[in-house]
Amino acid sequence: MTLRVNLCFNDGKNQPITLNPKALNQGADGAIHASLDGQYAIKLYHDADKDDTRQNKLWQMIAQPPHVSQEGEAGFTWPIALVADHKQRFLGFAMPLLNLSEHVQLEMLLSKRTRELHQLPNDIRFRIKVAINLCQQIAALHRLGHAIIDLKPANLSVNKRSAEVCIVDCDGFSIKGKQSDFPAHQYTAGFIAPEAYNQQLPPQALDQQQDQFALAVILFQLLNHGLHPFQGVPKQGRDLPTDNQSKIAKQLYPYAKQSHPDIAPSPWSLHLDFPAELINSFSLSLTSSQRLNAMDWVELLKGLNFQLRQCQQEESHQYWGQACPHCLQPKKNIVAPQTAPMKKAANTHNKRHRQHNRTTSNRSPNITRPISPAYNPTPRPQVNVGQILANWLRGFKLSKKQVAGAIALGGLSVAVWALLFAMRLTPAPIPQFDIILGQPSQGLTSVIDAQEQP
Repeated sequence: MTLRVNLCFNDGKNQPITLNPKALNQGADGAIHASLDGQYAIKLYHDADKDDTRQNKLWQMIAQPPHVSQEGEAGFTWPIALVADHKQRFLGFAMPLLNLSEHVQLEMLLSKRTRELHQLPNDIRFRIKVAINLCQQIAALHRLGHAIIDLKPANLSVNKRSAEVCIVDCDGFSIKGKQSDFPAHQYTAGFIAPEAYNQQLPPQALDQQQDQFALAVILFQLLNHGLHPFQGVPKQGRDLPTDNQSKIAKQLYPYAKQSHPDIAPSPWSLHLDFPAELINSFSLSLTSSQRLNAMDWVELLKGLNFQLRQCQQEESHQYWGQACPHCLQPKKNIVAPQTAPMKKAANTHNKRHRQHNRTTSNRSPNITRPISPAYNPTPRPQVNVGQILANWLRGFKLSKKQVAGAIALGGLSVAVWALLFAMRLTPAPIPQFDIILGQPSQGLTSVIDAQEQP
């Protein structure tokens, strides 16, 4: 079964097109299908009439596409036509179709394990190239007055070979049209600027300032092992929120030049290798309203890319400082901060350990014949028959009534056996012997028989 729809372009032309009925992706708002010619991705809304401003917003977006600097493919899944059925009823919109076999979500770049899983380069130069391309896309969008608002790694697609970035879910952007403006209604915790969260404002109210904050969060993650910039280790005795958005609201940023009194950096962080200009730029963008815009980041990252040094031990390692932090990091001894109860437990363990050492030190040394490491004989098992029997008997636990009953039954059994034994030992009757005839009598004699004899 196939789906046939019509593409309605801005110049008034219509084009019939056939879709693959199997969706590429499903979301709360709609489903995305590929055209059979491999040219378009079609988003069909679950309820196309839910928002009566949706058609007008899409027409404004089609009329003002962003002009991006990267070559080879689109930098946005930007609407290029509206989609209608054969009765010209609105269904959704068409956008460029990405080659999914060549793209991954930006999230897959944030850890070494996922980079290896998707066969992505592990060196930081590739991630810096991704960061520059991302900033260029956002700068092109901001020049038109638009804003993403829900900017996060899940909405960013990266070409595995060229490092080009494509920003998706564009119909959710905040759009500044020629006739009217269209706000964005979607946002994600962990990427909301602190002034919007603390003042209980929708992130849309900050417009491009919201994008600048979220961009700084994503760039920090790209350059620092995927760590969120507000992810750290609470200092001893500090009770801090566990979610990143609450830490953003309280400005619990542990990677500034000056240490934070309440939270320490993650032991896996690479921020100590960052140049001072990069550290200051992150601090400004994440803890103040004086944020770098997208083009500021482009210029900064391009300059820092040329300052990278190549590690002599590992080809995929590059760094800015005096020594390679990637080679040194596995040697770090990471110890979690101890609380008071943990210290008490540790002291108790040490005390027991010292007592054990004193006890064993008083024993005579066990001098044995040295054994070759290649030969480790298995000791012969020791069998203690007495102990086995005692353990077996110990398993039989009887109550007082059971013991008394057993004794009574035993006594009765002895009495019965004694009676039976006594009956068997009773002598049989002895036959009478006739003295005259010298023969035994034929029967047993009795008193009556004896009296009847003459």
